Amino acid sequence: AVLYERVGSALRLFHTCHYTELERTLPSLIADLRLAAGDATDGDTVSRLLATAYQTATSLLLKQHDQGNAWLAVGRAMAEAERSGDPVVLASSVRVQAHVLVREKHATEAVTLVRHTADQLTGSYDRRSPKYLAAVGLLLLRGVTAASSRGDRAATKEFLTEAKEVSRYVTLDRPDAWATFSPTNVALHELSALVAF
Repeated sequence: AVLYERVGSALRLFHTCHYTELERTLPSLIADLRLAAGDATDGDTVSRLLATAYQTATSLLLKQHDQGNAWLAVGRAMAEAERSGDPVVLASSVRVQAHVLVREKHATEAVTLVRHTADQLTGSYDRRSPKYLAAVGLLLLRGVTAASSRGDRAATKEFLTEAKEVSRYVTLDRPDAWATFSPTNVALHELSALVAF
């Protein structure tokens, strides 16, 4: 429970742009999570938390233009996400990996990665949790960014159409504590894609 709260605090620091404080707290958080992973009877839970911590580290490293360490962090996020078996954590890790790929001018690979993952996770939105909807929605929006950055109108439209469908099931147009997916965010990504084109 303490580790869960610390991971939540790290996410809040990132979403509220307190990067210096986040940079101070992440190393000890990741170290404590890795220690817990070695002792845990519930390894899936710790893997979910560790994947989220590595996703946050990747995002922070990208803000700091440290692509080398971002690659390392996202690799660890993906490994922990796969270990956890949680589709929400996997979608979030793939989203962050696609972000790294686009930053490194590998937009085609990012589009392929997002499309492959989304194909496994889309649909049945009326039976999905808010966290699931947010994770899949944000993954699709990362696909919009990747596709529009390489001028791929068809893929951009495909990702936007699906993101709009997901957003129909998001009842409040405001972020929850876990992610920032909303109909407004979809509209902003659509506008951004139009500007890119």
